[in-house]
Amino acid sequence: MISGTLRGQSQSINPEFNNINSSKNTSFKDSAWNKYNIAKHKDKNDFMVNTINIGLSTYDDNKRKFSKNKSLDLSQYNYLIKASIKEKNSSLDSEKHFTKEKEHKEKKEAEAKRIAAEKKIIEEKKRLEKARIAEEKRIAAEKKIIEEKKRSELAKLQAEEEFKKKNAPKRMGSGSGFFINGSGYIASNFHVTDGCQEIRLGNEKLEIIRNDIVNDIVILKSNQIGNEFIKIAEEGAIKGEDIYVLGFPHGKHLSSESKVTKGVVSTLQGLGNNYSQMQIDAAIQPGNSGGPVVNENGELIGVTVATADYEVMFDMFKSLPQNMNFAIKSQMLTNILDDSKIDYTNPSWFSFGSNNLTNTIADIDKATVYLECWSTEVAMKEAKESASRLVDTVISQ
Repeated sequence: MISGTLRGQSQSINPEFNNINSSKNTSFKDSAWNKYNIAKHKDKNDFMVNTINIGLSTYDDNKRKFSKNKSLDLSQYNYLIKASIKEKNSSLDSEKHFTKEKEHKEKKEAEAKRIAAEKKIIEEKKRLEKARIAEEKRIAAEKKIIEEKKRSELAKLQAEEEFKKKNAPKRMGSGSGFFINGSGYIASNFHVTDGCQEIRLGNEKLEIIRNDIVNDIVILKSNQIGNEFIKIAEEGAIKGEDIYVLGFPHGKHLSSESKVTKGVVSTLQGLGNNYSQMQIDAAIQPGNSGGPVVNENGELIGVTVATADYEVMFDMFKSLPQNMNFAIKSQMLTNILDDSKIDYTNPSWFSFGSNNLTNTIADIDKATVYLECWSTEVAMKEAKESASRLVDTVISQ
């Protein structure tokens, strides 16, 4: 604590402060001190009312603190007040500095948070962009797979369609045949049906019951029953007798009706003394194969099979054959029917024998049928090759 009079201390520049106990200064704060500070700091731009209040408050505290010491002069009070103000200002500066540091720190932290937030936003944008690109790639890959699958399926369908179109049965040829009983059984040549995937009688697909490749005979089955049929002669053909050949030469290109030609049995042997065949001179054409050869009584004596090959005959004899055609003897057919237990002597059979030859031919015509071969070129080629191999085997034996 400060006590006594400070020596050598200069007096205050304001004479009103010379006597602290002056009767004129009953209120130090309200008169002399207030005037002094206002006068002293009126031109200071940084002097704030806040500082005056703090200084005056500090003065009041010191005044009360040293009021009992009557020996203190104004300069001592003035010093104490200034020291108090300086201390207070220092405290304010420290607080201000602390506040600035705090604000700087908070600003720095806020900036760091802002930067982190911006970085997070940027990273999130990058992540979203990456995810978007990945999703686009995934969608594009899936689309590519779907398109590839569609192309593959389309190519497969086109290939299947092309295969079906290429391998779909189409009419490859035609021949003739005839009913042998009223139960729907039909006889024809094997070579008429060889390689055929379907044998058609009109819109009906016939069933193959028996094939005889060597004798070139086939037995077919139709769902049609009760049809007129041809009786098979028990004695077979007679050399020199008149015969009639029915069939569909060249299919139905010339006309839809069957055609009939007349001739005789030239010999009871075929080429190379083939006793299963006979030679006839009735005209036949491609499409007659499998058709019936009947006598004047309308009885079956043979099955039309072939005509002499002009080129072969010319190479052999240097002349063209005239009316040299062949038929399979009816005995070959009955052997197959007997072996297959197929009835051809049904009690309800209708005898074609008649004094009127025209009626006989008309009845035979009703029993003669037009057959179509439906197949593919591949199947026909394979059948032809198989037949060639089989013929070669037969010949070699």
